[in-house]
Amino acid sequence: MLFRQTKTAEDKNNVILLMEEMIKIPQNWLNENMASLLFFAGDDITHQYFTSKMSSENYAEVAQKLVYLTLIEHKLTRSTKLVYKLIEKLCSSEHKHKLMNELPIAFCEAVSEIDGAIDLEDERDITELHEIIAAQSDLMKNSLLNNFDVSSQ
Repeated sequence: MLFRQTKTAEDKNNVILLMEEMIKIPQNWLNENMASLLFFAGDDITHQYFTSKMSSENYAEVAQKLVYLTLIEHKLTRSTKLVYKLIEKLCSSEHKHKLMNELPIAFCEAVSEIDGAIDLEDERDITELHEIIAAQSDLMKNSLLNNFDVSSQ
């Protein structure tokens, strides 16, 4: 609500800065919790948040957060269409190639992180690994379908 009520670009940037400060206190949030906040914050604030990070050339951080946002959206909706559209918007800028190079690396790191901490006896760990792989696959499917103009019949 606060973001939608702001009128100037400076006020919108202040809302993003406020959100970033909130995330750091008392300590940095887990990636999945941060992604949940962004998912429920809506498209406008999420786009503004990532745009501000990209303008600072934090491509690895943007890619990492996009991976977890993809995971959260897939868990909640069984789709990644919103993240795909967000990535499409973010890649309309001059930062396109740098972000596209970081995104596969971030997915690999997320899978490795989960795989390294996995307890084969804990079904939640195995489910988490399957979820991130499914989210990555769905995002790739959306990308291929849209970029090659293939109908999803």
